[in-house]
Amino acid sequence: MKKKQAFEYFGEVAESYGNEYYQNYDQLGYYPANFYRLEIIKEKLKQIKPEKILDIGCGTGDPMKILIKEGFNVHGFDFSQEMVSKAKDNLLLDQIDTDRVWSDNMENITHLKFEYPCTIALGALYYASDFDTALNEMIRATEKGGDLLFSLRNSLFSMFTLNQYSLEFYLQNLIQKDLLDDSLMEESLEILIDKLANESDKKNKDFSYKNIDQLNVHNTFHNPLEIGSQIKSYGLELESIDFYHYHASLPIMEKVNPLKFYEASSKMEVSSDWRGHFMASAFVVHAKKV
Repeated sequence: MKKKQAFEYFGEVAESYGNEYYQNYDQLGYYPANFYRLEIIKEKLKQIKPEKILDIGCGTGDPMKILIKEGFNVHGFDFSQEMVSKAKDNLLLDQIDTDRVWSDNMENITHLKFEYPCTIALGALYYASDFDTALNEMIRATEKGGDLLFSLRNSLFSMFTLNQYSLEFYLQNLIQKDLLDDSLMEESLEILIDKLANESDKKNKDFSYKNIDQLNVHNTFHNPLEIGSQIKSYGLELESIDFYHYHASLPIMEKVNPLKFYEASSKMEVSSDWRGHFMASAFVVHAKKV
């Protein structure tokens, strides 16, 4: 998702976005993935015990408010003016100082007064138009030896979904096209499209194949098996990976009985479960700035 699209989207959902940090999926009508992510963040912060926290992409301020009530000193910013306004209103309801929230760009943080011992980015980095720039800015905002907590989308989840995302993952990450001759590649493509593609893709095989390589979808997805080695190049040391937003069965089964699907999925929310590599659509990275 490009920055302008993300900005427009979050501006549109600012009024209701904060609901996702509460567990009542039977009332929400959708799975509260952000609730489980925040639970992971809270546990990590209780272990770290930082004096100050910078929330990058703070959204509606609900996580900030919840963390402040837990005793943490949190400041934050967001790119969306609508989100910042909502966050200030949210904090004001609980008589919390609204000056701790401001408008800024995670790819070019301009109002950074000092480095923070801990920075967090919940559902923010993968919306950046340039992930490297956003992560480097987060690192710049973190003091040496400090902690970074950020969520990423799980590319391995595509192996479990058995849909067009699986097709993209197989062709972009698993099948090495240069090792197959044209006939093998053609046959492989026909089988994959028949089993996994949506109807519009099936109508035009050539269109699907060419555009899968051009979509750039995986700029916003990361492989949890590779993240440790990847963040080393940024001067970070991996502390842990915790999975969330589990799916008890194939995502398409959610339509059969949503509440039963959410109930079963919520029982799987154990962040250390090895099945999270494939059945959880996202994970939280805890890293140290070394």
